[in-house]
Amino acid sequence: SLYEDIMDLMQGGDSNLEELSDGVKATLVVRHQTVLRNKQCALAYLQHRLEALCRLRMEAGLVLPDDIRANMSQLEASFFLDYDEIFSEYMRELGLDLTANQRP
Repeated sequence: SLYEDIMDLMQGGDSNLEELSDGVKATLVVRHQTVLRNKQCALAYLQHRLEALCRLRMEAGLVLPDDIRANMSQLEASFFLDYDEIFSEYMRELGLDLTANQRP
């Protein structure tokens, strides 16, 4: 059956791709493309969240509002603190507060 052929391939079985029916090959391609698309969407979502944290550091400073902090994961909170450390060190090296006067 189609399911058994796919599971055999996924588990490292001895099925040869040339021996598979066109339906199985098409299913494998669609599944693979779906996995790649889902991975791309997840990475885009994570990138968006990290960029939002970087913007928040510029706008709100080190102390974030409680409602925002409550919606952050532990890894996001860790990223925010690490980013703050790097950003603060950069501002010290420049001798300039980049968060002041953001609007002309």
